[in-house]
Amino acid sequence: LYWGASLLVMAYTFVNEMLKTRNVSQDIEVRLPCLRPAHAALVVPDDSNNNLGAANYLVEERISVKFVKYINKISAVPACSLEGGETVIIMLLCFVQHVQCRLTGSMVYLSDF
Repeated sequence: LYWGASLLVMAYTFVNEMLKTRNVSQDIEVRLPCLRPAHAALVVPDDSNNNLGAANYLVEERISVKFVKYINKISAVPACSLEGGETVIIMLLCFVQHVQCRLTGSMVYLSDF
C-alpha cells in the first residue's frame, strides 16, 4: 500500500526536477493534475483471544465522488470513453507508468489506475 503511494510521489518528483531544468514547457506545471492514491490499510486482529480467527481486512477510503477507471491492470490501454479533464488525467497516468518503469529499471510500475 505504501509502495504505490511512493511510486506516485517518485513520478511527481521526477516532473518537478524536469521543470527545474527548464528543458520542458513550463505550462505543464499549470495543467498538471494533483492526484493521490486512495488511503487504504491492512488490518489484522491484535488480540489472540478474539473469535475472528485469522481474518485480515483491507480497509479502504470511501470515494464519495464519481469513480473513474482510467487504466485496467489486464490491459495497458487507457479507457477510451474519457473526455474533458479526464483526458489530461489519463495522459498523466500513462506518463507516470512510463516514469515508474524507467526509474525502477523496469522492475515495477503501478498498473491499475
